[in-house]
Amino acid sequence: MKVSSFSERDIVEKNADLKDAFRSIIHTYAQATLRNVQSISSKTDDGINVFCYIAKTEVGKIFEDRKQLVKNIYQKGMQFETEGNITDALKYYYFAIILMNSVPEKTITYNNQNLVIEIPAKINAVINNSKFSVIADRRINNKEREIEISIDALWKTTRQIDFSFWDGNSQVNVRAADGIGLFRLYGASAAFDQLNIELKYKFYESREEIAEVAELWDYVVKPSFKNSRSVPLRVGAVTKNSTPNTTSTPLLPSLTLVNNENSPVAAKIEVETKKLLALLRENNIAGIQSTYATDKFLVGKIQGLLKYNKVLTTSGLTNAEIYRTATGWEVRQIPIICSYESLQRQSTEYLIIDFTESGALDDVNFGTLKSIYSQFVTQGEMGDDWGNRQVIIKFMERYRTAFMTRNMEMLDSLFADEAVIIVGRELKKGKKRDDILYSKLNEAQPDFSYTQYTKVEYLKNQRKVFQFQKDLMLGFSTFKILRKNDSSGTYGISMKQNYTSTTYADEGHLFLLVDFQQEQPQIYVRSWQPREWNDDAIIKLSNFRMNK
Repeated sequence: MKVSSFSERDIVEKNADLKDAFRSIIHTYAQATLRNVQSISSKTDDGINVFCYIAKTEVGKIFEDRKQLVKNIYQKGMQFETEGNITDALKYYYFAIILMNSVPEKTITYNNQNLVIEIPAKINAVINNSKFSVIADRRINNKEREIEISIDALWKTTRQIDFSFWDGNSQVNVRAADGIGLFRLYGASAAFDQLNIELKYKFYESREEIAEVAELWDYVVKPSFKNSRSVPLRVGAVTKNSTPNTTSTPLLPSLTLVNNENSPVAAKIEVETKKLLALLRENNIAGIQSTYATDKFLVGKIQGLLKYNKVLTTSGLTNAEIYRTATGWEVRQIPIICSYESLQRQSTEYLIIDFTESGALDDVNFGTLKSIYSQFVTQGEMGDDWGNRQVIIKFMERYRTAFMTRNMEMLDSLFADEAVIIVGRELKKGKKRDDILYSKLNEAQPDFSYTQYTKVEYLKNQRKVFQFQKDLMLGFSTFKILRKNDSSGTYGISMKQNYTSTTYADEGHLFLLVDFQQEQPQIYVRSWQPREWNDDAIIKLSNFRMNK
């Protein structure tokens, strides 16, 4: 039975709670399928009247399912909190409260705790123990100012956290990374002596991630939490990372490169890096086109970064590192600011710049968070397979950058039927394998034919998003690289990706199977599960067997 509207029908029953429960269920399951529905039919002069109802014995079962969902979402929130992903921890805690408020019972027990009390306490604990400290305050000119804030939550560095501030005209959203929030103040706000900051916890735009949350959003009472605080500023303040500047002359970035692996072309890499950063800082499109005139790929990539992400280089001291890669060298983790006007958002990002063996600039991409990258390095050292993991990381950085620069050609290639060779800046077709077998681990997982269908829909939707949305941001809530135990060269990439655009938001789970046993590493399996967050339902490396 499909319920599409709220019913005010009263139930004649001695137990008054049943009437309220019935109304609550209809609210809860608006636009959803009700199971175990029974019906009574009667003939009339105009035809047949059918009265559908839920037996009293089934009401408890429905709410038991809802309570279990609350527990599952709460567990997910705790996992994110442990990882330092405060953005998603707060989001899932709040979503759990939305669901709890649809259940008539006042106690939902999990590990001997009442979640009705525990989850709001969790949100308050995160908010009240989040510390914002200004570490740099740089005046760019009389109408522009750069602020750098360190953020700790629950006494540890945060991997990701969202907050907003009032700039005098509107609320500006900021996404911080690795405990650092970089953003600009413009116009009248450039003269502020303090910022009124609000830690984000509601995430209205993400409600569709969990269908039940979206269905309930307009029907249940949504709690509010005291999430604001004032952060003192001092124009041109002297800190360990900044120098006072009261003139209208923009501060120039100071770059220090650490040559970790004794690159013989480090001097050339430094020159090329500074040249690129200067072009980005000046938004010099003509200079980019002339400087890299012989490389159309590179010109298009850099222009895409500027056009769609409004890249701003930081005006403070920048420390970056040179590492060897499978195709040459890279400069890793140059902090930048990206701006998205229609989203009223600024985001802290990293640039990763790739070079050939001879030190020529080869590619530019958005980078992985430092905290996640460090974990992968540790895993690679322990598993003696850092080379393979580094290739996967660089591919995923290119994949995310394809979204952020709206490169539909790369996404089309990624989800093609053929295998995909992933070393290098452009995807190439490989030889298809037909000996990879998929099997479901449980009934919650989809048939693989379903994921094939959703890939087609996925690309179709992406074309529309790229064409009609002014701004778009894509991020990964989870990013894991797993190696198959019985095959040292086979890896699974598992990630939950979410993006927000001007008028549309979506999320889903991406899985890629990578094989390093061939001459060149290739992706053989790509699955896309839209709006999937349940670990049991997510396609994993263990779903696949590769016959040798």
